[in-house]
Amino acid sequence: MSDHPLNKLRQKGSDDVYEVSLLNNRMLGQKVKVFGMVSKIRKILTKNGDQMMFVSLSDAEKELDTVIFPKTLVNISKKNNCQLCENKVVVIEGKVDIRNDSLQLICDNFYEVKEG
Repeated sequence: MSDHPLNKLRQKGSDDVYEVSLLNNRMLGQKVKVFGMVSKIRKILTKNGDQMMFVSLSDAEKELDTVIFPKTLVNISKKNNCQLCENKVVVIEGKVDIRNDSLQLICDNFYEVKEG
């Protein structure tokens, strides 16, 4: 029986990186780092033809919607080679926001978590 991919990260324990299920309304407006598995990606084009993404990040208990605006997506692509793919474990840095009565994250940066 294999472990959930997030269990190793959970065991390492980092005070400044949260699991998705630990985010709450008291964090509204704060910049945080959240780790989880990418469960869904939706790419859209803005009116100006720029690409942006809506990413669902999940842990074993909860799912979090994340928005990556076009300018952020371009900046991240220039900085690193991390490509978001479903079932990849990542850390997303961003600001906690609320939309339609649910928490969401406005992404500033993301990077893949390497095993080992």
